[in-house]
Amino acid sequence: MLALDIAAARAEGGVILDAAGNVVAAIGDHQAIDLVQKDLLREALEGESAHHFTHLEPSHANFFYASAPIRDEDSGNIRGAVIFERPLRGFAQDLVNFAKPLALVDPHGVVALTNQADWHLRPLWTGVSDGNGARNAQPRPDTAVLTEEILEPAWTQFEGSRAFVQREFISGTRWSIVMLTEAPGVFASRVLGIAMTLMATGMVLIYLAGRERYIFDSFQKDQRLELEELARDLKFQATTDPLTGLSNRLLLNHQLDQEIARAARYGSPVSFIIYDIDSFKRINDNYGHPVGDKVLIEISRLASATIRKSDFLARWGGEEFAIIVPQADVNEAAALAGALRAAIQAHAFHGVETITCSLGVAEYELGDTAESLVARADKALYCAKVNGRNRVETAALTGPGRPAMGRVA
Repeated sequence: MLALDIAAARAEGGVILDAAGNVVAAIGDHQAIDLVQKDLLREALEGESAHHFTHLEPSHANFFYASAPIRDEDSGNIRGAVIFERPLRGFAQDLVNFAKPLALVDPHGVVALTNQADWHLRPLWTGVSDGNGARNAQPRPDTAVLTEEILEPAWTQFEGSRAFVQREFISGTRWSIVMLTEAPGVFASRVLGIAMTLMATGMVLIYLAGRERYIFDSFQKDQRLELEELARDLKFQATTDPLTGLSNRLLLNHQLDQEIARAARYGSPVSFIIYDIDSFKRINDNYGHPVGDKVLIEISRLASATIRKSDFLARWGGEEFAIIVPQADVNEAAALAGALRAAIQAHAFHGVETITCSLGVAEYELGDTAESLVARADKALYCAKVNGRNRVETAALTGPGRPAMGRVA
């Protein structure tokens, strides 16, 4: 799942952390994540998604990080966090497309990304200092690009002429995008200059936002489709017996609970058949487990062809199988079990002697649980084994004056 999300987000790495900060799973080179994971994990444990930029020395690479809390599916409690790492190479290429000078500036005023070749890693204004902590990028010993720090739109001196500077802080961070518009001549008025520059800045932001939104929507759609396909595959694997292709016991238990609830509510009959292969251990011992597996597969196919479309067939475990028979009382289910027993006995299994099965049948009674219904069918199967195998035994309804066990040879 981590690899799929990383690919969908076009990230290059990611980690899953538990609440103590221990790495549960990691993909890619997450060395840089170690620099920011403490802050991102703290915000995730507080229930907040967060993002962060950093500049990695000595490669001068810039990275963007996004984090989100991981919650327990049942309780909703936060169990840890996931952090993705994405390089900003693509953003650097986007900046080149703009004619106006643009720069991504770190919290200390150092130019991390720009479309101006001689600005990279220079302080954007004079007076750049470390503040309360070390700066992300070490500035080059060049002179500052601007004479003073810009906090809001303003005119300033740039390379001997006046220029209008627009600075936008990136939400939730102290990183910012700075754009300069040089004055080609004397503006008719200061208001006209500001209006034109704000229009240009707006176009830049709209372009970046639109492009990012297109990419986001695209990979969100791809991610959703891939996750849905993965979920279907995982659900199929979790509920299917890999050898026979039948439903497994997990899915059968779920289906049986539903049928019992329906029978209790509407008074409709439902029966349960459990059967296993007689002397199956001898088949494995005499012919080997591969032959035994082929017998299990063939019996599964025979049963699928014998039962009704509304019946639910599953592998119970080992050489045991089970069938839920809705809208059928014990006699109707016993008739179905008898037809299945006869079909298995008459079938010529390749390379082995005649195969037989013993079957136990029970009908739902008011007040039955899944466990009690299965227990009565299992008891009937035991009687079929004791009474000579290759037969069907029924657990009759246990109302007043009714026998506790019936028999169908």
